[in-house]
Amino acid sequence: MRLLLRFPVLALLQLLLLLFFSCTAQSLEVRQPVFFQPPARILSTGSHYVATTVQTTQKEICKHPTTQQVIDAIRGGNAKAQSFLQNHPFSSAIAITTCNAIVADLMTQLFLEKNPYRLSRTLLFAAFGLLYQGVVQYTLVNNVWEKLFPGTSTKNVVKKICAMNLISDPFLFLPVFYVFKQFLADGGILSLSIIKAAIATYKTNAFIDLRNSWLVWFPGHAVTYGVMPAHKRIPWMAFLSLFYMMVLSLTRGG
Repeated sequence: MRLLLRFPVLALLQLLLLLFFSCTAQSLEVRQPVFFQPPARILSTGSHYVATTVQTTQKEICKHPTTQQVIDAIRGGNAKAQSFLQNHPFSSAIAITTCNAIVADLMTQLFLEKNPYRLSRTLLFAAFGLLYQGVVQYTLVNNVWEKLFPGTSTKNVVKKICAMNLISDPFLFLPVFYVFKQFLADGGILSLSIIKAAIATYKTNAFIDLRNSWLVWFPGHAVTYGVMPAHKRIPWMAFLSLFYMMVLSLTRGG
């Protein structure tokens, strides 16, 4: 158990990517060879009958899905869900990230920890999921970085990945999380002293927090910007961050 908790993000990321791409591959229309049997030719040889069956296959051989087919399947997805995300990208992003943060903390408190359940901690994650992961992150992902580095060229995708991991997360995501945490811990009153205390705690934990974050989000944002269309970026990030938020709740939720 201790070994698992030392490297939780890496193990969860491997499991996540395995499940994600295996489910995606199943949605592709991969044609398998169809075997059929024509009427059996019964040959008589004295008192014995020897039945021979001629099996033929279609000329088209089984084809494994290509990388482009996988990407197209991810971008396509369910038609109704895609239509809703396209028509309501901002509101759907807020709803998804808020529910995602709540579920992550509930799973952590109820199944991974043995301490009494704390509603205040769930409210912390709900507020964080709504305000930062929903509102702020949507703006950063689809407006700020996308406008600075538009398109899906390799150069600009790498720039957006680095911007998210080296600017957004160290200087916005984690500091805001610690301020939220300190804010609720001190009775819900925001003051300069609370902000200073939160930043001091973040500095102490920064190395481990950033290591865990980068293990998830450097490869994660390669999918965010290299594969996902704009209206699916936040849902994808919420899906991946469910496991990351569980780790964050487990390690920094107290």
